[in-house]
Amino acid sequence: MLRKQDKGNRFVAVDKEDDIKKAFEQINKSNFDYLVSDKTDEHIQIVIDWSDKWLSRTQISKAWHDFIINKDASPGKNVPLYKTHKSDTPSEIPVRLLTAGCNTAIENLSLFVESHTAPLTSNIKSRIRDTGHFLEIIDDIN
Repeated sequence: MLRKQDKGNRFVAVDKEDDIKKAFEQINKSNFDYLVSDKTDEHIQIVIDWSDKWLSRTQISKAWHDFIINKDASPGKNVPLYKTHKSDTPSEIPVRLLTAGCNTAIENLSLFVESHTAPLTSNIKSRIRDTGHFLEIIDDIN
């Protein structure tokens, strides 16, 4: 399998069984709760109710309302990111989990929130745009 490394834009070729094992090790170390059923339909309904409420109050447009609702949503997935900078031995490379929200019930709602809040922060002097900008700030301080 190909997995993204934790730092940078490179990929790591990993054994599928080892990949799954490392993901479960991280899940077992965390505060995840095991669910006995898929909650996706409940999450879709929550988003529908939210969207319907704000559409009825004319606070969002019909276009946004329709965009926000994803009736074909699926659960988020935990994907291991390999910390290749921590070890040279492939079997000993630690991982951290990334929960991917692609095609989840809240993915489009997140895009809506981002599109409406980003302009509010663009001119704030204390805003940090990304990791590169943060490193520039540290260089300036040093």
